[in-house]
Amino acid sequence: MKFYLSFLIVIFTFLISCNDNEKTNSENANSQLDAAIQFQTSLISELSQKFKVDTLGGSLNIRNSFMQFGINDYTYDHSNTYNYSLQVYLKWKENYSRYKIRVLFQGSNHFSFELKDDYTVTTVDVISYTMKNQNLIEFNIRSVSLNI
Repeated sequence: MKFYLSFLIVIFTFLISCNDNEKTNSENANSQLDAAIQFQTSLISELSQKFKVDTLGGSLNIRNSFMQFGINDYTYDHSNTYNYSLQVYLKWKENYSRYKIRVLFQGSNHFSFELKDDYTVTTVDVISYTMKNQNLIEFNIRSVSLNI
């Protein structure tokens, strides 16, 4: 499972590096998207140590990423999504001090933050919920150019 997650991240990173049509704004968006995907990878890795986590699908382009994971453990409590996210966020944030980073929303099953520099803003939303007796966790990552 950890190999599959690592493989998926390598593919995402490769796809991001292949899309350098725009200059500065694109490079900043890619850098922020890479940082956000690193947060996602770290959180899934942390959850995988405690629960069985499966990748259900997703999409990635130069400015956005959506990934959905299934947590195949009925003991997972969605009220802890915030706690797991915050623990990973605090460690992850130390490596990305070049960005202005702030938490946008925090709740029991939801955690959201943004990365910002002079050119781009990237938001990361993490939410977990139960659907059809399956525990799901979703990551929505969006980058927007500031066009200054």
